[in-house]
Amino acid sequence: MSDTYVPRTLRGQVELDARHRCGYCLTPQRIIGRPMVIDHIKPEMKGGETVRENLWLACRRWKEQS
Repeated sequence: MSDTYVPRTLRGQVELDARHRCGYCLTPQRIIGRPMVIDHIKPEMKGGETVRENLWLACRRWKEQS
C-alpha cells in the first residue's frame, strides 16, 4: 500500500466499482469485517497513476502478500 492520498470521492467511486469486494479474493467487505485499503493495479513505482481506472480495493490479508 502506498502512502498516496486518495480523495474521499475517488475512494467512494472505487468502492462502488469494486462492489465493496477485494480485488484479489473477491470477498465482500461485510464478510471481512474490516476496512479495505485502496491499491494500485499497476504499482506507482512502475508508472501507475492514482486514477479511478488504476485503483481497486484490497483486503489487508491480500495486500500484505503483494
